[in-house]
Amino acid sequence: SVTTRQTSPPPEAHGLQSMGFSFNRKRNPLLVFADLHMHSTASDGTDAPKDLAKLAHAAGLKAIALTDHDTTAGIDDCAQACKALGLTFIPSIELSADPAGIRPDGESLGTLHILGYFIDPDDSLLADTQQRLRDARAKRNPQMIDRLQELGVDITYDEVVEHAGGTI
Repeated sequence: SVTTRQTSPPPEAHGLQSMGFSFNRKRNPLLVFADLHMHSTASDGTDAPKDLAKLAHAAGLKAIALTDHDTTAGIDDCAQACKALGLTFIPSIELSADPAGIRPDGESLGTLHILGYFIDPDDSLLADTQQRLRDARAKRNPQMIDRLQELGVDITYDEVVEHAGGTI
């Protein structure tokens, strides 16, 4: 989602202010706002990639990074929309990783998300990684629905796919 401009700096910025840094654009014309962690409908976001660019422009942002989960599918559309609006676009991705290999017992710690910026969306290794993650998700998602059903949730896999617009 797009974060709108703050009217006052966050509390953690007061140290910067005491060193003379200004959060006022008139006093600091180099100050720009950017959203470097955005999701589109290519993963789990609510807006199409091209629409994120429009929302960011309307909010006064100067740069955005599309960091969809495990996919670069929205990068071209978002980049084109940013170019048309004069926004700086940073091709990015948020990759899921299982850090189980770092524990001696191999037990999963859950999913770790790794942000990658200034990526090449056409890189073959990245494409292979995305495919492996999609394959793993396709195997895991029905298992999650089965578990929810075991817990008494009245839901089917087909309902989830339909609600998601055909892709999960």
